[in-house]
Amino acid sequence: MTDTLFVYVDGNDLEECYARVTPQLRALAAEWQLKDCRFVDDRYPTTPDLEAGDLPDWNLGVNLPLAALGPIEAERLVELCHTLALERVMNFEVGTRHFQA
Repeated sequence: MTDTLFVYVDGNDLEECYARVTPQLRALAAEWQLKDCRFVDDRYPTTPDLEAGDLPDWNLGVNLPLAALGPIEAERLVELCHTLALERVMNFEVGTRHFQA
């Protein structure tokens, strides 16, 4: 079981920002590959319970095991989110999840 930090771009309508943020998120995940950081691009299917005009969930960001999160990693994540938020006028969701191995 792994406690994991997630940092995802907020929202479901991410088409406009996708091409701009994806390279930076992928680069961070690649740089932290040994820390088991994972790039996440999960677009969920449209389901019958969605209202007209609603978009399905879309998780776009990175997952990092909490055990790998130290002050340096935390600062780097905050800086990246801050930079992307200022450049692209977007917000981020940050939280933790408990995944079963």
